[in-house]
Amino acid sequence: MDLLSKRIVEQVRQKAQARSAEQIAKGVMSKDTKQAISESTATVNRMREAMQDVIAKTISERTPDNIPSRISEPVIEGAPEKPEKGSREPYKLEVDTIGNEALDRDGVRLVDVTDTEEGKLTNEEPLYEMAEEIDPGTIDTEPLDADGGASTGGKGLMSPTTEDVTKTVTDLVYDDFVGDKQEGDEAHVGQDNKNITLAGGVVPDGLKYDGKDFTQGAAKVEGFDKTKLDTSGAYKKVGNVTVKRSDFDSDKAFAKGVIEEFKNQAKTAAGDSWDKMSEGSKKAVVKIGWNKGTGWYTGASAKAIYKELAKEEPNATNLYSKILTGSTVKDGGASIGIAKARANAWNETISATGGKEIVKIEADNSGTNTAFKYYDKDGNLLHTEQTSRASTKYENKGTDSISKNSAGAW
Repeated sequence: MDLLSKRIVEQVRQKAQARSAEQIAKGVMSKDTKQAISESTATVNRMREAMQDVIAKTISERTPDNIPSRISEPVIEGAPEKPEKGSREPYKLEVDTIGNEALDRDGVRLVDVTDTEEGKLTNEEPLYEMAEEIDPGTIDTEPLDADGGASTGGKGLMSPTTEDVTKTVTDLVYDDFVGDKQEGDEAHVGQDNKNITLAGGVVPDGLKYDGKDFTQGAAKVEGFDKTKLDTSGAYKKVGNVTVKRSDFDSDKAFAKGVIEEFKNQAKTAAGDSWDKMSEGSKKAVVKIGWNKGTGWYTGASAKAIYKELAKEEPNATNLYSKILTGSTVKDGGASIGIAKARANAWNETISATGGKEIVKIEADNSGTNTAFKYYDKDGNLLHTEQTSRASTKYENKGTDSISKNSAGAW
């Protein structure tokens, strides 16, 4: 029992002894005894209020520098020594908390209360959590993170601040073109062997190859060697905008700059519909224009696609004939490679439309013109694209079918 508690009990005892024999016989409590009990109760209440104030102040003034990494067991004057390791003797720590309850070592809930007449707290830092009898009132507490600090979702006092990085539509398209190799991850020669394509599918002008100016589509490139390629003077016209390689510090940044301009023109053409479209739908739109040219963005098919994809629940059936079309080479035949690009654009929209993923494409050259058939993973025919190009001009002779593998790559 602490000094304060002893004095309270002594005062009550003295007042009780002062009662007369007649009061004792009648079980009447003397006025002095009542006053002593009232004063004792007031003292306990003041003590509780003081404790709450100190706890609130302690919590509000904590910083990362003064929060202990671990709480050591308090040293209590007069406490018995701990038994040696392996001893069977029970260890009893006699400590009075508010309410004078002696708790053992495992159950102690100690708050450092200095024995003073007023019951004031002189140590503002509680050694343990406050006793259960004390109502914390409106003191806010935070859940602890793994390090013992207040959890703030990974961005609070106890953890380093990390910058959220959100990829743009341009970044996502570039990742598909290069990371998934939809357009290639290094410079290469196109299927006609007359055009040099950079990583990401950019076919620019202004290239030099083997020390000479290179004109796209003018002549076949035999034994292409990317180490002989000079891109420093390259540029790409995107609509009426010219994107220059010299404005960027790498071919990668240049490729992203070209994709960004395609995205800008798609966004402008889509108008208010753009912000209502999912990220996948935006990627699909950018990719279609990438293959068909920026003029497509302002055409009737594109406008119908914007309108459908901007709906809260786009209908896949309304998009088949608008996205899976135009799989042909200028002045040439139909190309299964371009049909694959159309399928990739389609697959970007399925999260918004609830449509099925295309995993297989077949070129049907049994008729006058080439037709492409698109299938899902269960072998269901989703759509047939009837091209206007003669089967005899088919661009990919010997390759009449392509499919995705188990990893989802073509």
